[in-house]
Amino acid sequence: MKKPPRPVEVPQPLRGRLLALLLLAGAICYLNSLPGTIFWDSEVLILNNVFLRSFSYLSKIWTTSVMAGGGEITNYYRPLPVTLLLLEYQLWGAKALGYHVVSILLHLGAASLLFLWTEKLTRSRWSAFWAALLFTVHPIQNETVNYIDHFEGILALIFGLAALLLRRRGFRLCALAALGASLICKEEGAVFLPILALLELFRPSDDPKAQDSRPWIARLWSLWPEVMLFGAYVLLRLTAFNFLQLQPLEFGAQKGAYASLGLRLLTFAKALLTYFRLLALPVGLHFDRDMAPASAADPAAWGALLLAGFILLMLWRLSSKPGRWGILWFLAALLPYCGLVPFNNILAEHFLYIPCAGLFLTAALLGQRALASFPKPLAGAMLAALLGFYAAQNIRRNRDWQSPERIYISTLAGNPGSYRAANNLGAEFFRMSRLKEARAAFDAALRANPVYPPALNNIGAVEEAEGRLQEALEWYLKSGKAQPTYSLALKNASGLYLKLNRAADAQRLARDALAVQPEYAEAWQALGASLFNQGKKKEALEPLLKAASIAPTAEIYGNLALVYKSLGEKEKAEEARRRAQSQK
Repeated sequence: MKKPPRPVEVPQPLRGRLLALLLLAGAICYLNSLPGTIFWDSEVLILNNVFLRSFSYLSKIWTTSVMAGGGEITNYYRPLPVTLLLLEYQLWGAKALGYHVVSILLHLGAASLLFLWTEKLTRSRWSAFWAALLFTVHPIQNETVNYIDHFEGILALIFGLAALLLRRRGFRLCALAALGASLICKEEGAVFLPILALLELFRPSDDPKAQDSRPWIARLWSLWPEVMLFGAYVLLRLTAFNFLQLQPLEFGAQKGAYASLGLRLLTFAKALLTYFRLLALPVGLHFDRDMAPASAADPAAWGALLLAGFILLMLWRLSSKPGRWGILWFLAALLPYCGLVPFNNILAEHFLYIPCAGLFLTAALLGQRALASFPKPLAGAMLAALLGFYAAQNIRRNRDWQSPERIYISTLAGNPGSYRAANNLGAEFFRMSRLKEARAAFDAALRANPVYPPALNNIGAVEEAEGRLQEALEWYLKSGKAQPTYSLALKNASGLYLKLNRAADAQRLARDALAVQPEYAEAWQALGASLFNQGKKKEALEPLLKAASIAPTAEIYGNLALVYKSLGEKEKAEEARRRAQSQK
């Protein structure tokens, strides 16, 4: 019997060269993002985060929510990224350049791991390269790379991919540790459990030798260590690390009609169609996206459901087995955002960072097949045009991230109802002493959300800057009433009570602020000043020393010098005065 001819093997380029090309493409796309600044939630996470100032806070980082060091209590437990920020802060402090370099390097690291993982799946180095290249340069990733606060998602993907690679090579214990690391980088790391289950049930390779002959139940049973790890994580998040004491289905829940599971899933269909549009044509990118929840009588939502389903069906039918695996990855990685559990946001570009790792494999395989039907020069020109377009979009978008004012304006252009962007734009105007523009921006924020605590507080700051102290106090108190745990408003009101010679009220609100944020240096300072103004000079020392231990500023040491001088301790007063001078 005549043997069938052996298939022709396509020469595989050296892995190192392709990785170098991958890194070069990423560097080209993100080089001009390096002048970016630190703003929005990153100010709380980095600039205002007292936990980053000393390794003595390491235990706090691992036992509190991600924003606790900056004075905001959330239900997110992400100690590993905050530990990395602690290390970074020791190296370059508040300088934004270092954080942006790390974010870009992490993105390139994630792309490299994706290349290695996809190569194992497809047994084709070229297919893996094109998938990883799409992941590296596609503009949908721009928000995650540029906004320092989102580097948590990059870390979650890195550890998730590391877990997959280690498990495939037989290093089960190391893989389990990497999976645990992914979980404590960002909650979305949990998607790697269903991805592992799909990997066991749906072998992505077309090679018969790569198939597993074990029964499906036996393949799933092999995941028992990962299930135990995930169960332990969920238990801790519902108990010790449930910082807001929420019920299991209330994590970030939106109230009202959107609380219905059916409507949440219908709304996700609308979001999914938007995602497909942004992936196919990445223009009009902007931060802080919003989408109205769907209703049962919303024809656009039902149309989106049908169209999104049709797109997924066509992709499935056109794809090979590895391409279909990419679709399954995409859908599994979107599970946290699909509405099965109520979430505080419906739509965001950074939600696609982990899901795209799968879908870009599908796109790369389909693109390879499509380009094969064209002459090589034409196919090369088409590919170069696409990559050039992506690079140009990234470079243009990077410019927006270089200036807080510019990113807020571009956000409001895309989403005029973004009260967070309006408030933050006002804060930028306030820093530049453009008080009228700041007040207009804060008013716009309140028109979109009349009880938004930061905007209420910031209007108080404008009133105080313009000398209307009583009006400012009313706004601070409104902010504190809207959110009793908003320590900034409590501290501001405390400081204003001091100016109004109401030291007892200042003391009360300073203690309220410290009950929310025990490491709040300015609140300790306000407490010390309020005690001093009441004639309690010795009692004022302890809170002022605590404030100096957290944030040794010139103002705090100046207050200490004043207290020591009033107590007749001239040497200590002089030492505090020298320290105040050295901090200026």
